[in-house]
Amino acid sequence: MANKKRRVVSRKFYNQRTLHREREYGFYWYSWLWKIIRPVLIFLISAIITVGIFIDGWFVIYDNFLKPMDPDNKATVPFVIEKGDTVTKIARVLSEQGLLRNQGIFKYLVMFRGVTSDIQYGTYQISPSMTVSEIVDLASAFYGSATLFAALDLGVFQAIAEAGGQTALEPLAKKLDASPRGLRLLLDACVAVGILAKDGDVYSNTEAGRIALVPGGPADLSKAIRYNQDVYPAWGRLAQLARTGAPVEPPQLHLGDDPERTRRFALSMRGRALAIGRGVVPMIGLGAPEGRLLDL
Repeated sequence: MANKKRRVVSRKFYNQRTLHREREYGFYWYSWLWKIIRPVLIFLISAIITVGIFIDGWFVIYDNFLKPMDPDNKATVPFVIEKGDTVTKIARVLSEQGLLRNQGIFKYLVMFRGVTSDIQYGTYQISPSMTVSEIVDLASAFYGSATLFAALDLGVFQAIAEAGGQTALEPLAKKLDASPRGLRLLLDACVAVGILAKDGDVYSNTEAGRIALVPGGPADLSKAIRYNQDVYPAWGRLAQLARTGAPVEPPQLHLGDDPERTRRFALSMRGRALAIGRGVVPMIGLGAPEGRLLDL
């Protein structure tokens, strides 16, 4: 008799590890694909949930703390900051007048920007549509003006122009007879507000500064800005004008009583007229044969 071969059917051996893997991924032919897709799906779902929580949390914070009181109301109302007012008092009055949603956020933002003791007193036109950041920007907007006035007083723009349009700190400080440290702080402030440029340790006039802030430039506004500097303190007393209805300083100060201020006023008006003329005359076409102008 021929020996019959016994057919052996292999049986898969199960232990705790193989049973776990089969239950986790299944025993179908596409289980290798599922091993790749599963962690990707877990990551994507987790990312979507995280982003959704973040976006929802941001809208909750914005609606309750940062959103303007009335985004559609563009009308402005006068808001007075008295000399000596604390940030806490300013925030409280803004909130009482319906101009601020959250006092704490206003105080934290002021402290974060480092302008706690530098908010300028005076009268501001504030709208319920303004955000907290816009209100803080408005209250500290005088920084840019003060920086510009100081740079003009020292002759920074003219000195840089005379040095070929750019210069390092030390020779500029020597030329202007200024403290290198103090001048560096002023120049960096000019760079921050955009009226100077800086490359490494070299400062230069911007194109707009070269045209408008260098005396004798194509659109010289340096003299016109001097008048703005003269009346700058008067704007800080706007609340006094609102209460009394009377001028905070006599107009005669720049109309003859103070010779130096009168001179600056006259030069300012001349500078403004020249700047306007340089912009308007080329548009009129007086150079054409048929060009005519009637001055009334």
